[in-house]
Amino acid sequence: MSGTAVGVISAKDGTVLRTIPMPAPVTAISMGKNRAAVALLNGSIYLYSLPGWTVERVMSFSTVPLIDQMAILPDNQRIVLGCHASEPTINDGITADVYVVDIATELLVRVQRIASTSPVCVTSNATSRYVLMGYVAQPQGPLWDISPNQVYGSIVGHGGSLIDVAFSPNGFLIASGANAADNLRVREFIYPEVDYTDDVMRVVRPSFAIQQLVMDSTYAYSGRDTTIVVN
Repeated sequence: MSGTAVGVISAKDGTVLRTIPMPAPVTAISMGKNRAAVALLNGSIYLYSLPGWTVERVMSFSTVPLIDQMAILPDNQRIVLGCHASEPTINDGITADVYVVDIATELLVRVQRIASTSPVCVTSNATSRYVLMGYVAQPQGPLWDISPNQVYGSIVGHGGSLIDVAFSPNGFLIASGANAADNLRVREFIYPEVDYTDDVMRVVRPSFAIQQLVMDSTYAYSGRDTTIVVN
């Protein structure tokens, strides 16, 4: 939910299970296995224990730019923060900072400035070593190895801007979506990458049409006026 509250919604029927009020506007949310994190406009991050949504701690990062995207890593010990792109200055160009926060110490243990536009998505592999980010108006996403703090390459191949990326639970596949005709691609996580998606794979609304109807001689009845044409 937008504004100063977080809504917990049932995945079964879409009903609102509970509402958690926040002291400032919410900018990003992430849910892990037994933790949830909520970033606020004032630079603070509320960490909750699940499923009860009890507050574990409140972390303050007032010097960090506006947090647009956030992900609790699978190790449940660190959080990735994707920040809004900065405004250019006389000495510096536009950058979008990405940080890794150690939850126990509340320290920024990694930082990268990979792109010049704001992030739209973030995901991590199962070992919490590789982080993949997507950015506004970018068809590819940089692959960041946070162990040595190096960016090795990008997930490429889309014909339009990335809108979401996700690792599979086992960490061997990466799915990416884009605002383009090739709006879904699935890749095996090796280097160089292997793309299992053909060029015509798309996610579209299903349409149903009967091309041919074959039936024996029979009586047909309908509650409304129906015309059956036999070719």
